[in-house]
Amino acid sequence: MELVLPKFIRKSSPVFKHFLSLESVTYRGIGQDKTVTFDTLKQNQSGKLLMVNIIRKEESELWKSCQELLGTIFNAIESKIRGIFHFEILSVAMNEDWDNFLWREFSKGMTELAHELSVGKSQFVQYCSIFGVLTKYADEDFGKIGFHPQVKIFDKEAEELDGLLLRLIRESQRSQDFKGMKQLVFYDLSRVPLYNVDNQKQRLRLDKMGKKLDADAGTLLTEIFIVDNTGLHPLFQKSQLELF
Repeated sequence: MELVLPKFIRKSSPVFKHFLSLESVTYRGIGQDKTVTFDTLKQNQSGKLLMVNIIRKEESELWKSCQELLGTIFNAIESKIRGIFHFEILSVAMNEDWDNFLWREFSKGMTELAHELSVGKSQFVQYCSIFGVLTKYADEDFGKIGFHPQVKIFDKEAEELDGLLLRLIRESQRSQDFKGMKQLVFYDLSRVPLYNVDNQKQRLRLDKMGKKLDADAGTLLTEIFIVDNTGLHPLFQKSQLELF
């Protein structure tokens, strides 16, 4: 799959508005490790940007409600379309007013887009804070929209954030052999962000994690960030940048 993110979409994205220095960003789909994968280009250097969605356990029910709402909408659309589709959600704001969500308008737009797509084609979907990709996989005499978003739930104290990140970092590197610039973004959907600059214990543990990654010759990542509703937070930058 290859779908270029236009700059006007990146400017309004809660994630990609922080990476406007990238000359191009191309959506490549979901990897075996369930990370969202993008190809990037910056100053003629090819790169990869990997994205993992996370949320704190206390807010997992809110995420479940959002997921169920979207699932209900897609189920209702299926009777009006023909073919097998999949919707991959890339970002969504948990502070959306879901009680007043204009689901009829969203449903109408999704139905019209499904009618326009041919087999093997994908299109970005942007409505309120919802940003995702709709792909058509096959023609059929019935309609089906797959929707299985991947969000990792963090169920420990916030100062132990490094433990979850390290596990996900290891997973993201297993199936990646690309040698160029590789950025990993943890997109925190939580209303109350997991990252807290004033949490000294968390900061010390994250600093220790960064030093460990930098000392490990097997670390393939060049940069690691957290993006939440307060902005972009750099967590790691490989010191030997000449490697790419």
